[in-house]
Amino acid sequence: MARMRKLRLVTLLKLFFDATILLIFIAQAFVVACLLICGYLPIPSEWGNQLIAKSLSPGIILRVDEIHLRPDASIELIGIELRSVNIEQSLFRADAAELELKWQGFDKAPSAENLLLTGGTLFAPSVYSPDGYHSPILERVAFRLIPDNDNWKIDRFAALHESIRLRGSFDLPAYKEDGANALDINAAINLFYKQAATLSQQKKHISYFLTPTVDFKSSNIDTNTQQIELRITSRQMQHAEANAEKLQLSGVIQLSEGKLILISAPRLTAHYLEVPRFNLTAQSLSAEFPQSDFDDLISGEWPRLKLAAKQLN
Repeated sequence: MARMRKLRLVTLLKLFFDATILLIFIAQAFVVACLLICGYLPIPSEWGNQLIAKSLSPGIILRVDEIHLRPDASIELIGIELRSVNIEQSLFRADAAELELKWQGFDKAPSAENLLLTGGTLFAPSVYSPDGYHSPILERVAFRLIPDNDNWKIDRFAALHESIRLRGSFDLPAYKEDGANALDINAAINLFYKQAATLSQQKKHISYFLTPTVDFKSSNIDTNTQQIELRITSRQMQHAEANAEKLQLSGVIQLSEGKLILISAPRLTAHYLEVPRFNLTAQSLSAEFPQSDFDDLISGEWPRLKLAAKQLN
């Protein structure tokens, strides 16, 4: 009798181990089939979104339609939408992003190495939009998000604002989860759209540049101040007072509490410049004007110039 029980126990254990091995084999076959056929392993989106929500700041909602695990252990996110708890409309949408992970062994959780995003659109909610409509501010957004000391930085940024192409890098605000310096999402969103409105108002001053490209490097001086190195290039300028070809305007500004402050003397170079008012033409031009004349330039007045040219007529 005891021997029969022992045989039954051995049989049950054998069946259990066989079933376990079979399940492991089926799971491995499923993973291999997904990688061979699709090139990725699908991850349940609800489970993935729950994991993402746990790592986000309170007040931020991030939803992803599809999550894929790639053979190189990177994670692909498809159909991304970013919203605020207090604003129903989308703040940002993107076609796809790829999260590259750094694995440090099986006993430690992987850390984020960088995130590459493509096909993004940044929106102004109706409450912040000048015309009261939910409308795009930036389109064709692409960037790479990388760790920078104890914070994060965006580089390889590219976007289109109407006819203006933007390229550059910038620091993200420092984020703390709790304490007196914890991030206030509502205040951060309000500050962001206030700064965006200030910068958007300046585009009228380069409206005479034909399809300009703005290269920039922005760094945080403090929580309310950013320093921005700017270079604006255009193949042609058509202004009521002057025409130019292959020009570049560069300088350094600070954006503090919604105000623009000029830090360095702006410098202008152009392959060709014509000023009919003064019957002046110049080739291979290089010009610089004092910081104190910045307001005159913004208002459309001619500033004082230090000018050098290969040929001046």
